[in-house]
Amino acid sequence: MAAQDTTSIYTSQQYAISTITESSCELKFISNVFDGCKYHFSMTKTSADIFVNTTLRIYPMFPIIERVALNDTTLPVGGGEKRNCPIYIPHGTKLVSNYYALHHVESHSIRPGPWEYMPFSGGPRPCVGQHKALAEASYTLVKITQLFKGQESRHEKDWAR
Repeated sequence: MAAQDTTSIYTSQQYAISTITESSCELKFISNVFDGCKYHFSMTKTSADIFVNTTLRIYPMFPIIERVALNDTTLPVGGGEKRNCPIYIPHGTKLVSNYYALHHVESHSIRPGPWEYMPFSGGPRPCVGQHKALAEASYTLVKITQLFKGQESRHEKDWAR
């Protein structure tokens, strides 16, 4: 998570905390568990990780990713009327993945499928720093929750006026 990505994930987390009552209750519990403990990255394999992952799924840092086909390729399925036919992709074709739309199929389901959660891209070249980024996001989430009790949402359209 470089500069804008860090801001993006923290903004999304705070928005989720302030608008979802259940998440606020869960985070108070997380805050109390970590209170007074010397923190270690392995400690965030808890509800904080689940919250961070869900936030990234609902509010992805990169809503749209573009790639260019380096070789002629045939995808095994996805074409045709029933989407079960191969798709030919010639060299140089621009491909666009809309992760926001992908993550919002059955928008708030708890158990997404393997290709329904890709905030750091997927395939053979995902984000190198994704594990560090998730650990930092979980740690920051816990610390912010400890420092700022009782976060609440204002009317979501007030800021736009």
